[in-house]
Amino acid sequence: MDWCDELPSAVSLIAKHGADQFLLDVTTRLFPVLQSEAKAYKRISATIANKEQRKPDAAEVAKEKVS
Repeated sequence: MDWCDELPSAVSLIAKHGADQFLLDVTTRLFPVLQSEAKAYKRISATIANKEQRKPDAAEVAKEKVS
């Protein structure tokens, strides 16, 4: 389990009885992929948030044009 945008996120895997090795193999392969996807999402979210913070408020721009 991890946190993403202050929300908990988790992945659950199920398999038939006796498939423990299968689950371990899938988890071993899937974990690094999910980690890299989560990092990419966080990076993109931060970039978008930074761009939105730099945009001037539409109301403020309109006020300046009227003045």
